[in-house]
Amino acid sequence: MAEAKILNTPVVATETIGSLFLIRNNIDGALVKYNSQELANILINLLTNKSKIEYFKKNLEAYDYGQKQRESINLFKQMELENDY
Repeated sequence: MAEAKILNTPVVATETIGSLFLIRNNIDGALVKYNSQELANILINLLTNKSKIEYFKKNLEAYDYGQKQRESINLFKQMELENDY
């Protein structure tokens, strides 16, 4: 997912801890529940709605990766403090 974002490629993923951290739902990609019908619906929607894909790509181009990196570092530091590593 991270590599796709760097290449400005929108991602469709199921809602997991990793995808919730990396994908901003309906901003630079799409997140769905672990449900085949919901996944099929979003894929059909994106294939028939090219403007949505372009919207995702535009948001990916403007994304501040440095900010996400700083957030990640702070999260790991907080986890270290909470767990006495």
